[in-house]
Amino acid sequence: MENPRVARIPFPAEIGLSLAAGAGAFAFSALVCSAARGHLPDVPLGLALLAAVLLIARATGILYALPAGVAAILAYDWFFLPPLRDMNDAAFTILALFLVMAVIVSAVTTAAGRRAVEAERARGDLADELIKSRARIVAAADEARRRIERDLHDGAQQRLVALALRLRTSAIDQQAAAGDLLEVIDELRELSRGIHPAVLSDSGLRPALRALGRRSPLPVEVDVRLDARPPEQVEVCAYYVVSEMLTNAVKHADATTVAVTVEPDGDAVSLTVRDDGIGGADPARGTGLVGLKDRVEALGGTLEVRSPAGEGTTVTCRLPGSTG
Repeated sequence: MENPRVARIPFPAEIGLSLAAGAGAFAFSALVCSAARGHLPDVPLGLALLAAVLLIARATGILYALPAGVAAILAYDWFFLPPLRDMNDAAFTILALFLVMAVIVSAVTTAAGRRAVEAERARGDLADELIKSRARIVAAADEARRRIERDLHDGAQQRLVALALRLRTSAIDQQAAAGDLLEVIDELRELSRGIHPAVLSDSGLRPALRALGRRSPLPVEVDVRLDARPPEQVEVCAYYVVSEMLTNAVKHADATTVAVTVEPDGDAVSLTVRDDGIGGADPARGTGLVGLKDRVEALGGTLEVRSPAGEGTTVTCRLPGSTG
């Protein structure tokens, strides 16, 4: 395993240090072998040199251990085992070639290992984010279901029960009953918009976004430049992105106008929502933008938020899905 302190050294410098380690190991091994010649058996000295190389490998990694090991073996061969090598230019050339070869092999191996570690770490981070994203989507779906159940129970259902009781006791005339029923129908229609807008299914994204704009208390300019309807899941995702951003513009941005643009982008749909509010929107400070990002990425799309303070907020969303 690599020493963390060594890993912080720039890689080109590490290669130079690797060469220096090999040259130093050769000089030290040559001195040891020369001194041990005639005093120690062959095998114990060889094993001692191998043990030293293993310690270097454990402490510093293969980038330093391989050149040191090659140099130690050459010194053992040339200065301990007969016949002794005449250290001329040819011997030093062989030494240099072996050292350079060892450094190249160790450098390539080290670089590949580091890339593999980084890739594995990136995959781990992506998997963690995917798990968190799925958990947020499930939590958001559960919360939406609980809200719908609560609204139905506390609102329309209670009013229908009360109306039925009043009709049973003949305590209400037909005109009043009709008025109450129309109010309940309006309430149910308003609630259904939070589930799935009928205009989106029936007429497509352009009418649905224009309906959102008309209901907004802010002036909303809607420009949909699609010649054909994209896939249903893309339309639904784009609708909820615009709906959430209009809500944010009204509640938090102190905006006066909002512009919505939808246009084809190659084999995808590009959506931009821009307001002229106070800016400063930060996905890390709220669940709304995080939920939108999860919804978009679940379809394989991307969502970018630009919101400098005092310059409004722009959300750019790219959703895969041909409109042709």
